[in-house]
Amino acid sequence: MANQLIDTLEIQWRPEKFEDKYREQVLELIKKKAAGEEIVTPPAVEPSGQVVDLMAALQESIERAA
Repeated sequence: MANQLIDTLEIQWRPEKFEDKYREQVLELIKKKAAGEEIVTPPAVEPSGQVVDLMAALQESIERAA
């Protein structure tokens, strides 16, 4: 089942199509900090505690892709 999912989602890797948004955000924070701006972080989000049935999610994903 996993191989079938991988086969349906397989594409040619083109790294130029992707941006490293995390890196960009970190660099922006560094620039702000260097300029003397105060950096305020939002409060941490508490996990919902929901348990996901991995097999059901995988099966649903395969059915949608087929």
